[in-house]
Amino acid sequence: KKERNKQPGLKPKEKKAPAKKVVKKAVKKVKPPSIQFRQGTWWVENQVENNEVSNVEIKHNVYIYNAQKCTITIPGKIKSISMDNCKRATVIFDQIISAFELVGCESCKVFCRVGVPAIAVDKSKGSQINLSESAAASPPDLVTSNISETNVILPGANPEKDDPIEIPIPEQYITKISGKNGAWNTETSMVTHGG
Repeated sequence: KKERNKQPGLKPKEKKAPAKKVVKKAVKKVKPPSIQFRQGTWWVENQVENNEVSNVEIKHNVYIYNAQKCTITIPGKIKSISMDNCKRATVIFDQIISAFELVGCESCKVFCRVGVPAIAVDKSKGSQINLSESAAASPPDLVTSNISETNVILPGANPEKDDPIEIPIPEQYITKISGKNGAWNTETSMVTHGG
C-alpha cells in the first residue's frame, strides 16, 4: 500500500544538499622579469630565462628574487649574492668577497668558479652547492638553518679523471647536556644513519 499524504495539495519536502561554498583562489600577479641597478645592488627579479648580470664591480651586491627554472651568470668579483624565493634556478658566479645566501629556495644549484668565504643556506630544500677546484682549495664556511636535501659537490682527487664527490649537509643534530649546579656544558654532534 502507498501512504497517502493526509493533507491534499501538499507535497512532501525534498531534502536539499547544503550549498557549496565557492572558494576563490588568490591569483598571483606575474610581474615581468627585470634587472636593475639601484643603490649599489643589482636587483634580478622574476627571471624565467637564462641571463647574465654584466658590468658588476667589486663593491656591488646582487639580489636574485623569484627566479624560476633559469640560469643567472655573474662574472667577475663582487661583494655578495643573495637568492630569495627561487625555484629550480641555477646561479654561476666567479668570486665573492663576502657571502652567498640562499633563503626560501627550492631545488636550486650554485656554481662557484673561483672562491667564496661563506655560504649561508636558510629555509631551503634540495640545494646543491658546487665548488670548482679553485674554490675548494680554500673551502667556504657553510652556515645552515632549517634545511633539507642539501649537498656540497667537490672535485675528486684528480678532477680531470675522477668523478666529483657529493657530501650531504646534516639536517639533524644531537645535543647532550652535562655538568651540574650552574656549570652546564653542551656538546653537539650530527646524527648519522647506518654505515
